[in-house]
Amino acid sequence: MTSQENNLKSGQHEPVKKRTADEARLRKFQDAIATGMDPAALVEAINEARCGHGRAGRNSRIA
Repeated sequence: MTSQENNLKSGQHEPVKKRTADEARLRKFQDAIATGMDPAALVEAINEARCGHGRAGRNSRIA
C-alpha cells in the first residue's frame, strides 16, 4: 500500500471520529440539562469558552 493510499484510508475515519466526539459532547449537554442545569447558562459558558480560544465571532455564537 502506498503512503497516498494510507493517507486516504486514515482520512476516511476522521469524519466518523468527529461525529462521535460531537455526539458525546451533545450527550453531556443533554445530561446537564436533564439534571436541572439552565440551558442559557450552558450557552453562555460555551460562548465564553469560544471567546477564550479566539474562535468567537458573530456567526460562531450559539445563541
